[in-house]
Amino acid sequence: MPTEEPGIREMVVAGTPFLDLLEHLKRRAGGKLSPGGFLRILQEEAGISFTRTRDIFVYFNPDMNPIAEPEVINERWQVLLAGWELDRQ
Repeated sequence: MPTEEPGIREMVVAGTPFLDLLEHLKRRAGGKLSPGGFLRILQEEAGISFTRTRDIFVYFNPDMNPIAEPEVINERWQVLLAGWELDRQ
């Protein structure tokens, strides 16, 4: 019996590192995911406004490949999530 994959919201709440979340979404999209597509998924499936997450794209090229160190990207993601958690309360 196949295992059901976790939902995006569950992954975000669990603190999944950004790059792991991005890879998951790329696989789900068949290998190609645009920045706009990523923002749409986060907003629709996790309830995170694109105005909160769009700044993370300074760390990526147009093909969504990282141009910064993974630690920097994941640290910024954690800061974004902390603000999102405050908004949810």
